[in-house]
Amino acid sequence: MSEPEAKPKVLIIDDAPGNIRLLNDLLRDQYHILFATEGTDGLSQAATLQPDLILLDIIMPELDGYEVCRRLKANAETSDIPIIFLTGCTEAEDVVQGFNLGAVDYVTKPFRANELRTRVNTHLQLRQARREVVAKNAVLETLNTELATSLEQNRMLLREVNHRVKNNLNVVCSLLDLQADQVKDPRDAELFAEARNRVTVMASIHEALYRSTTLCSITAGEFFTTIAYKLVRSYNRGDIHIQVECGDLSLGMDDLIPCGLIINELVTNSLKYAFPEGRRGVLTISLVETGPKLLLTVCDDGVGMPHGLVVEQLESLGLVLVNSLAQQLGGDLELDRSCGTAFLIRFPRQKKS
Repeated sequence: MSEPEAKPKVLIIDDAPGNIRLLNDLLRDQYHILFATEGTDGLSQAATLQPDLILLDIIMPELDGYEVCRRLKANAETSDIPIIFLTGCTEAEDVVQGFNLGAVDYVTKPFRANELRTRVNTHLQLRQARREVVAKNAVLETLNTELATSLEQNRMLLREVNHRVKNNLNVVCSLLDLQADQVKDPRDAELFAEARNRVTVMASIHEALYRSTTLCSITAGEFFTTIAYKLVRSYNRGDIHIQVECGDLSLGMDDLIPCGLIINELVTNSLKYAFPEGRRGVLTISLVETGPKLLLTVCDDGVGMPHGLVVEQLESLGLVLVNSLAQQLGGDLELDRSCGTAFLIRFPRQKKS
């Protein structure tokens, strides 16, 4: 069987014993009554007993009600206890002075029983509500701190994962380079180089995510530029001008890897075949929003591809990968031969994971 709930404590500070007896008779059924007949004792009891509400007379010897109120509000231990002034003064200046000192209400003498009980009950309920809000805010603050700590730990973990994956992929690249050095057939060596470039793209993604402030998305333009110039250096084609047009679009992990690999294959294809015999040219990569979809375009102004060629029937590993990656994005692949060669991939934008 649960214990009965303790009554709220009401401290009466009044130098007139008759007023204390009257207030006690009016309130004792609902509240635990404390009393003091002078200000100094009232201040001591308020600090020690921590009442839930104080009924404070204004006119008292030595310390009047205004001074008691000022000291109560100046003390951190008693500053939040609601104070109702008991006064025979009805002048506006007296009432305003009480409110300015921190009182929440006043009751005029002679007391009207129903009014007194209502005002006391109202301010006790308000104080309880404030306490509950403070308690809930404290719980929320604790939860927010725990959540922030957890998020920071997850960020550190994700950053470390990206760093380690990047390092492991770089090891794979180094192993492919070592193996390629042992290969005599030029075609086989080229295949090793292409495989290394694909792994390099994935390593670049994790490197960029490791350095990203969000850890879950990358600015597309910067990333595509990095891929393109690494390939230009790899194929020693400094005579090809690279243009990247992506605005401020960024991509999440679900889009980054397929798009990065698509760009790797198409840029590689252009560098190898679009500009024969040292021909100069421009290679453009763009990403734009077209309604609910994104449009990725990789185009060059090179010699172009043969007419009558059907993308879906291409058998080179690179273009087979491009077609497969476009499908992975939920998009479609289109070839435009009107000016050089342009590959267009339209795909729905995924949420940044």
